[in-house]
Amino acid sequence: MAFSNQEIFFKKETTWGTGVNPTQPTTAVGEVLGITKDFSFKSENSANIVNSASSHIPLYRTMGNVAYTGTYNFEYVNAMPFVLMLGTVTATNPVEEKAPYVWTITPTASIPSFTASILGNATNPINTQLAGCYATSLSFKLGLTSGATGTLSFIAKSKTDDAFTAPTTITLPTASPIESIGTAIDIGDLSDVSYITEIDFTISRDSKINYSLSSRTGTQNVIGKYGAVSGNITAWVEDSATARELEDIVIGADNCLAEQDIVIDWLPSCNTSPSVLDQVTITLKDATLISSEMRFPLNDGIAYSIPFKAKYVGSVVWQSPITKTASGW
Repeated sequence: MAFSNQEIFFKKETTWGTGVNPTQPTTAVGEVLGITKDFSFKSENSANIVNSASSHIPLYRTMGNVAYTGTYNFEYVNAMPFVLMLGTVTATNPVEEKAPYVWTITPTASIPSFTASILGNATNPINTQLAGCYATSLSFKLGLTSGATGTLSFIAKSKTDDAFTAPTTITLPTASPIESIGTAIDIGDLSDVSYITEIDFTISRDSKINYSLSSRTGTQNVIGKYGAVSGNITAWVEDSATARELEDIVIGADNCLAEQDIVIDWLPSCNTSPSVLDQVTITLKDATLISSEMRFPLNDGIAYSIPFKAKYVGSVVWQSPITKTASGW
């Protein structure tokens, strides 16, 4: 069996629950969030089986509602996944005459919904649309041995099969994956910390879809609130000065706990001109470093694990190859 030609596209909706067909399957960057690893969606009934007082076996079924959820695993090539999670995109005014175009992505109280269009090319293509979608969580993980990976979890109002014309070709993103080479991380007053070996964090929002008595599908969207950003930093240090530097950040000066901004700045090291194309800067605001666990492996250096919680994502700034208008967001 040959490999399958499959992809998932994401596009902003004008009206919640009204599906929007993919229009850029051959340009990709505005509708494909990254290098797709895998994706799944689930249709789930809340049906139940009930007993009556006069029978020793269940006799009745209640139908309940139907809920749709999806999960998308990918490698980051730019900041597009944060658009779905955070919702607000502002561009430089006036807009630059040529790339890179500066996008500033920030969290908003009223986030737009999106359509997830799922394609499986075959003799009889699979083309399913999940409409009225809201992101419920987005993760980011960057280590030494691979590109930055992420998982987007989302909910949907409805599912429609054979909803759009399947494209015959898909052009995959050509941008370099976000990777450790070219990445600088600042923690508070510590700039470009050189001994960090891994960082991850997750953004969450308690969005949900409500139902009415007369409908099995969702009739109301509750966009919900953002939770604290939770994450972890792993560091590998070789001397006591560096080790104590990390401990001091956690404990705080004079035992007074301080909030630190964590800034992740990635500049592609092998990109086309101009050199700043696809540069991404992520700022986690007011992070509290929860603890510092030091480990002394017998055959390695001193390792630290530092979990943290940040109040929110202050901004994600993306030097984009496309304009905000071209992307539809």
